[in-house]
Amino acid sequence: MAEILNEINRKVRILLIEDSESVQVGYRRALEDIASLFPATNLIDARRELEGAVAAKKRGLPGFDFVVVDACIPVTSGEEVIDTPNTTSLVTEFRSKLGTVPFIAASSEPTFNDQLVAAGCGYISNKNDLRAVIVRLVA
Repeated sequence: MAEILNEINRKVRILLIEDSESVQVGYRRALEDIASLFPATNLIDARRELEGAVAAKKRGLPGFDFVVVDACIPVTSGEEVIDTPNTTSLVTEFRSKLGTVPFIAASSEPTFNDQLVAAGCGYISNKNDLRAVIVRLVA
């Protein structure tokens, strides 16, 4: 992987739409040598980050190389965790706006991943496999 990263001369940039702090820590540990993570822990922050990525793309600036999406996150910070998928509309809306940026479904519930794929995610990763998925996609 280091050879691949040297070819692009930087770590990959991943927007991580995930509300669980422990999952974020696990991803950060697994990916720290190959990726920079930008967490969005609620729908409002996720929308803001995605809108920023679209604006950067329009200006020809680098945005995210991947968007990793959990299915169920709070609408705003401080709200309780929900158990109904609510990120599918973000995937549908921003998938086409970001063009070739891969969206990766990363819910611990397989049926929720199916819903994220139906919304536009092109890949699925379980919570423990994200590094392997990223390495495979970058190669």
